[in-house]
Amino acid sequence: MKPEYRKKGLGKLFMGWIHRYCKEKGCNSVELNTYVENHPSHKFYYNEGFQILGYHFLKKL
Repeated sequence: MKPEYRKKGLGKLFMGWIHRYCKEKGCNSVELNTYVENHPSHKFYYNEGFQILGYHFLKKL
């Protein structure tokens, strides 16, 4: 997200919409990936109730 859009509550609004949409569709979980270096996103997702359950691996060919 561009810096000028941070700290305006947009992420929280978007997450709320995602959670409501997923519940309406009968989903029982939400999953996401974030980069290891992106510490601000980790804090945000922790505050939204997400837990780290594993690692996502990638090998470029």
